Amino acid sequence: SLGVAGIDIKNIKKIVVACDAGMGSSAMSAAALKKKVKAANLPIEVINTAISKIPDDADLIITHVELTGSVS
Repeated sequence: SLGVAGIDIKNIKKIVVACDAGMGSSAMSAAALKKKVKAANLPIEVINTAISKIPDDADLIITHVELTGSVS
């Protein structure tokens, strides 16, 4: 099943929402996304973090367009 932008969500196990410090916008966005994931009964972990600390096991990274160049 395909989700937004043609992403195959059955292969997504971990979504990381990242911002500069990992506390402000990413925390709020991750909380809202967690509710949606839970309501849809999807087996996906949603976490938030600083852009510099994105874990290697992230399947999908959500961040502000101005920070995309900071993702390594």
